[in-house]
Amino acid sequence: MHTELQYRQDLAACYRLFDWLGWTELIFNHITLRVPQRENQPAEYLINPFGLHYSEVTASNLVRITVDGTVTDDSQSLVNQAGFVIHSAIHASRPDAHCIIHVHTTAGCAISCKEEGLRHDNFYSAMLYGDIAYHDYEGVTTSLDEQPRLVASLGSCNHLILRNHGLLVVAEDLPTAF
Repeated sequence: MHTELQYRQDLAACYRLFDWLGWTELIFNHITLRVPQRENQPAEYLINPFGLHYSEVTASNLVRITVDGTVTDDSQSLVNQAGFVIHSAIHASRPDAHCIIHVHTTAGCAISCKEEGLRHDNFYSAMLYGDIAYHDYEGVTTSLDEQPRLVASLGSCNHLILRNHGLLVVAEDLPTAF
């Protein structure tokens, strides 16, 4: 079992890797990682502080937050509302969702804008056949009312294309999600 410090270091390294690969879009993407649940406490996860670019995320400035929105570490940083709405809904509903990655890469947004979605006629997309769900665009995801629809759209799939928005993946750990 990892310690919280190890989770923080791994997640911060992943943010930096995404930046190095060019998989960022300003400050509006999120990678979250569930931390071990404390007894009689709601599920908690680590998320980037609002306003920081991926290149600025460190193990010490990540924010530990519960699925109901309570910050449970010493952080004074804000959390992006859209990131909270999306990630808390999935972390709360999917016990297997230890890591969630949501990005707005140029290529991902292009696919999310295609009416027919992702085609399964090439080696890479064929590997995802049957494990991709779609969620219709409802505007900037800042309303808690959207959470049940996000969860229903994802269902038991591990990949979600948010139409006209971006891509999301759910996995049991950070390396698998990556």
